Amino acid sequence: MDYVVPGLLALLLVEVVVASSWWRPYFTRGLRLYRHAVSSTRAPSQMVNLEELAAHFRGRLGPSLVFRQLDPGEVAFRGVVFELKLFNCTPVMRGLLRVVPGSLEVVVEGSANWFPLALSLIAVIFVWSRPMAWPILVFLGVLVADIGAVQAKTHREIGQVVAHGGGLR
Repeated sequence: MDYVVPGLLALLLVEVVVASSWWRPYFTRGLRLYRHAVSSTRAPSQMVNLEELAAHFRGRLGPSLVFRQLDPGEVAFRGVVFELKLFNCTPVMRGLLRVVPGSLEVVVEGSANWFPLALSLIAVIFVWSRPMAWPILVFLGVLVADIGAVQAKTHREIGQVVAHGGGLR
C-alpha cells in the first residue's frame, strides 16, 4: 500500500505525457466505454475543420476540448490538460472520431483514461478489505458514472456537429 500514491502520480504523469504527445495507440486502442455512429449528410472531405470544432466546444462548463488529426478520416480529441476554470473535472474518457471510408458515416468512440480507471480499481481493493467503507465506493461509482454520462453526451454532440455541420468547413 506504500506504493499506491506514488504509483498513481506516476501513472497520471505518464498519461499526461502520452495524451499531450498525441501518441496514436493511446487514442486508437483501449477500453471502449462509448461508441456512437451518425449518418452524415456531408461528403467526408467537407467534414472536419479542427479549429472551428475546438472553438465550438470551448468555454463550456467542463474542460475545453482539443482535436488533432491522426490520419485522414481519423481525429483524436481530449480535454485540455491544464486549464483553470471555476468548474472542472478529471475526464473519464478520451475520444476518437472516425469518418468511415466509402460511406457517409461518422463514428465517435470514447476510451477509458488510465488514471480514473486505476483510481477506481484501487478504491475497489480498498473497500474489499474494509467492508464498512462501501459508501465511499458507491459515491465514487456515482461520480464516475455522472462524469462519464456528461462526456458521452459531449461525444454524441461531436458526432452530430461533424456529421451535420456547425464547426465544420
